[in-house]
Amino acid sequence: MSDKAKFPRALALDVARVLCRMIERGCARMPDGKPALKVCGSLRRGKSEVGDIELVYIPRVDPVPEAADLLGDTGRTVPLNRVDEVLEILLAEGVLARRLNKLGRTAWGPENKLAVHVPSGVPVDLFATTADAWWSYIVCRTGSAESNTRISSAALRKGWRWHPTQGYFRGFMGQRHWIANEQDAFHLVGLPYKEPRER
Repeated sequence: MSDKAKFPRALALDVARVLCRMIERGCARMPDGKPALKVCGSLRRGKSEVGDIELVYIPRVDPVPEAADLLGDTGRTVPLNRVDEVLEILLAEGVLARRLNKLGRTAWGPENKLAVHVPSGVPVDLFATTADAWWSYIVCRTGSAESNTRISSAALRKGWRWHPTQGYFRGFMGQRHWIANEQDAFHLVGLPYKEPRER
Protein backbone atom coordinates (compact mmCIF):
# COMPACT_ATOMS: atom_id res chain seq x y z
CA MET A 1 0.00 0.00 0.00
CA SER A 2 1.42 3.38 -1.03
CA ASP A 3 1.64 6.15 1.54
CA LYS A 4 1.81 8.74 -1.27
CA ALA A 5 -0.56 11.66 -0.63
CA LYS A 6 -3.68 11.81 -2.78
CA PHE A 7 -5.44 14.93 -4.01
CA PRO A 8 -9.05 15.39 -5.14
CA ARG A 9 -9.58 15.31 -8.90
CA ALA A 10 -11.22 18.74 -8.93
CA LEU A 11 -8.21 20.36 -7.26
CA ALA A 12 -5.72 18.62 -9.57
CA LEU A 13 -7.74 19.62 -12.64
CA ASP A 14 -7.77 23.26 -11.52
CA VAL A 15 -4.00 23.22 -11.00
CA ALA A 16 -3.44 21.45 -14.33
CA ARG A 17 -5.54 24.05 -16.17
CA VAL A 18 -3.61 26.93 -14.61
CA LEU A 19 -0.25 25.38 -15.43
CA CYS A 20 -1.28 24.46 -18.98
CA ARG A 21 -2.35 28.06 -19.65
CA MET A 22 1.10 29.21 -18.57
CA ILE A 23 3.17 26.49 -20.24
CA GLU A 24 1.33 26.24 -23.56
CA ARG A 25 2.85 29.46 -24.85
CA GLY A 26 6.25 27.76 -24.81
CA CYS A 27 5.07 24.63 -26.64
CA ALA A 28 5.43 23.63 -30.25
CA ARG A 29 2.23 23.41 -32.29
CA MET A 30 0.51 20.28 -33.49
CA PRO A 31 -0.71 20.02 -37.12
CA ASP A 32 -4.14 21.24 -35.96
CA GLY A 33 -2.54 24.38 -34.50
CA LYS A 34 -3.07 23.39 -30.87
CA PRO A 35 -0.18 23.43 -28.41
CA ALA A 36 1.67 20.12 -28.03
CA LEU A 37 0.74 19.73 -24.37
CA LYS A 38 -1.36 17.02 -22.73
CA VAL A 39 -2.39 16.12 -19.19
CA CYS A 40 -1.65 12.42 -18.69
CA GLY A 41 -1.42 10.00 -15.77
CA SER A 42 -4.28 9.11 -13.46
CA LEU A 43 -5.91 12.47 -14.09
CA ARG A 44 -6.38 11.58 -17.76
CA ARG A 45 -7.63 8.14 -16.73
CA GLY A 46 -10.44 9.82 -14.80
CA LYS A 47 -9.45 8.84 -11.28
CA SER A 48 -11.30 10.57 -8.43
CA GLU A 49 -8.04 11.09 -6.53
CA VAL A 50 -4.55 11.51 -7.97
CA GLY A 51 -1.03 11.45 -6.55
CA ASP A 52 0.34 13.97 -9.04
CA ILE A 53 -0.21 15.84 -12.29
CA GLU A 54 1.70 14.56 -15.32
CA LEU A 55 2.22 16.95 -18.21
CA VAL A 56 3.72 15.81 -21.52
CA TYR A 57 4.78 18.48 -23.99
CA ILE A 58 6.89 19.25 -27.02
CA PRO A 59 8.86 22.44 -26.34
CA ARG A 60 9.26 25.13 -28.93
CA VAL A 61 12.97 25.72 -29.46
CA ASP A 62 13.94 29.04 -31.02
CA PRO A 63 17.37 30.23 -32.11
CA VAL A 64 18.39 33.34 -30.17
CA PRO A 65 21.58 35.42 -30.40
CA GLU A 66 24.40 34.04 -28.30
CA ALA A 67 25.27 36.21 -25.32
CA ALA A 68 27.99 38.60 -26.34
CA ASP A 69 31.27 38.73 -24.49
CA LEU A 70 33.19 41.92 -23.80
CA LEU A 71 34.14 42.12 -27.47
CA GLY A 72 30.54 42.42 -28.62
CA ASP A 73 28.16 40.46 -30.81
CA THR A 74 29.31 36.93 -31.68
CA GLY A 75 26.98 36.64 -34.68
CA ARG A 76 26.01 33.13 -33.53
CA THR A 77 22.74 31.79 -32.22
CA VAL A 78 21.94 29.23 -29.51
CA PRO A 79 18.76 27.17 -29.08
CA LEU A 80 16.34 28.42 -26.41
CA ASN A 81 13.75 25.99 -25.04
CA ARG A 82 10.67 28.15 -24.52
CA VAL A 83 9.00 25.81 -21.99
CA ASP A 84 12.16 25.85 -19.87
CA GLU A 85 12.02 29.64 -20.06
CA VAL A 86 8.43 29.62 -18.73
CA LEU A 87 9.30 27.12 -16.00
CA GLU A 88 12.16 29.28 -14.76
CA ILE A 89 9.71 32.16 -14.40
CA LEU A 90 7.27 29.94 -12.48
CA LEU A 91 10.10 28.86 -10.17
CA ALA A 92 11.19 32.46 -9.60
CA GLU A 93 7.61 33.54 -8.85
CA GLY A 94 7.07 30.69 -6.39
CA VAL A 95 4.32 29.04 -8.42
CA LEU A 96 6.45 25.90 -8.79
CA ALA A 97 9.31 24.52 -6.71
CA ARG A 98 11.71 21.71 -7.52
CA ARG A 99 10.77 18.43 -5.86
CA LEU A 100 13.06 15.74 -4.51
CA ASN A 101 12.95 12.26 -6.01
CA LYS A 102 13.01 8.99 -4.05
CA LEU A 103 16.77 9.30 -3.68
CA GLY A 104 16.45 12.72 -2.08
CA ARG A 105 17.78 14.58 -5.11
CA THR A 106 16.18 17.11 -7.40
CA ALA A 107 15.33 15.85 -10.86
CA TRP A 108 15.33 18.78 -13.27
CA GLY A 109 16.83 17.55 -16.51
CA PRO A 110 16.13 18.44 -20.14
CA GLU A 111 13.45 15.75 -20.51
CA ASN A 112 12.08 15.05 -17.02
CA LYS A 113 11.39 17.54 -14.26
CA LEU A 114 9.86 16.90 -10.83
CA ALA A 115 8.10 19.89 -9.31
CA VAL A 116 5.42 20.80 -6.82
CA HIS A 117 2.71 23.40 -7.32
CA VAL A 118 3.48 25.52 -4.26
CA PRO A 119 0.02 27.04 -3.56
CA SER A 120 -1.75 23.64 -3.56
CA GLY A 121 1.05 21.22 -2.68
CA VAL A 122 0.18 19.01 -5.67
CA PRO A 123 3.24 17.30 -7.22
CA VAL A 124 3.77 18.00 -10.92
CA ASP A 125 5.82 15.80 -13.26
CA LEU A 126 6.88 17.43 -16.52
CA PHE A 127 7.98 15.33 -19.49
CA ALA A 128 9.45 16.85 -22.66
CA THR A 129 9.27 14.78 -25.83
CA THR A 130 9.51 15.07 -29.61
CA ALA A 131 7.00 14.99 -32.46
CA ASP A 132 8.18 11.50 -33.44
CA ALA A 133 7.64 10.11 -29.93
CA TRP A 134 4.51 12.11 -29.07
CA TRP A 135 1.80 9.43 -29.25
CA SER A 136 3.93 6.64 -27.85
CA TYR A 137 4.90 8.79 -24.89
CA ILE A 138 1.31 9.94 -24.35
CA VAL A 139 0.27 6.27 -24.02
CA CYS A 140 3.17 5.51 -21.69
CA ARG A 141 2.65 8.51 -19.41
CA THR A 142 -1.12 8.01 -19.34
CA GLY A 143 -0.54 4.51 -17.96
CA SER A 144 -1.63 2.67 -16.00
CA ALA A 145 1.42 0.57 -15.12
CA GLU A 146 -0.69 -2.52 -15.85
CA SER A 147 -1.66 -1.18 -19.27
CA ASN A 148 1.97 -0.41 -20.12
CA THR A 149 2.96 -3.91 -19.02
CA ARG A 150 0.30 -5.41 -21.31
CA ILE A 151 1.63 -3.43 -24.27
CA SER A 152 5.25 -4.32 -23.49
CA SER A 153 4.40 -8.01 -23.01
CA ALA A 154 2.43 -8.13 -26.27
CA ALA A 155 5.39 -6.53 -28.04
CA LEU A 156 7.78 -9.11 -26.58
CA ARG A 157 5.56 -11.93 -27.84
CA LYS A 158 6.17 -10.56 -31.35
CA GLY A 159 9.90 -10.32 -30.72
CA TRP A 160 9.67 -6.55 -30.35
CA ARG A 161 10.61 -4.09 -27.63
CA TRP A 162 8.65 -0.93 -26.87
CA HIS A 163 10.70 2.27 -26.77
CA PRO A 164 8.04 4.74 -25.61
CA THR A 165 10.35 7.73 -25.31
CA GLN A 166 11.57 7.13 -28.87
CA GLY A 167 8.16 6.55 -30.45
CA TYR A 168 8.40 3.02 -31.82
CA PHE A 169 8.56 -0.72 -31.29
CA ARG A 170 11.90 -2.19 -32.34
CA GLY A 171 11.88 -5.60 -34.00
CA PHE A 172 14.49 -8.27 -33.35
CA MET A 173 16.24 -7.34 -36.62
CA GLY A 174 16.32 -3.67 -35.61
CA GLN A 175 13.38 -2.55 -37.74
CA ARG A 176 11.30 0.26 -36.25
CA HIS A 177 7.51 0.14 -36.13
CA TRP A 178 6.51 3.75 -35.56
CA ILE A 179 3.53 4.71 -33.44
CA ALA A 180 1.69 7.35 -35.47
CA ASN A 181 -1.36 7.69 -33.20
CA GLU A 182 -2.57 6.47 -29.83
CA GLN A 183 -4.37 3.46 -31.31
CA ASP A 184 -1.14 2.23 -32.95
CA ALA A 185 0.43 1.55 -29.54
CA PHE A 186 -2.20 -1.16 -29.09
CA HIS A 187 -2.99 -2.33 -32.62
CA LEU A 188 0.62 -2.82 -33.75
CA VAL A 189 1.10 -5.47 -31.05
CA GLY A 190 -2.32 -7.08 -31.56
CA LEU A 191 -4.20 -5.55 -28.63
CA PRO A 192 -7.63 -3.92 -28.75
CA TYR A 193 -7.52 -0.19 -28.20
CA LYS A 194 -8.59 1.00 -24.76
CA GLU A 195 -9.71 4.50 -23.90
CA PRO A 196 -7.74 6.17 -21.10
CA ARG A 197 -10.52 5.51 -18.55
CA GLU A 198 -10.31 1.80 -19.33
CA ARG A 199 -6.58 1.59 -18.68
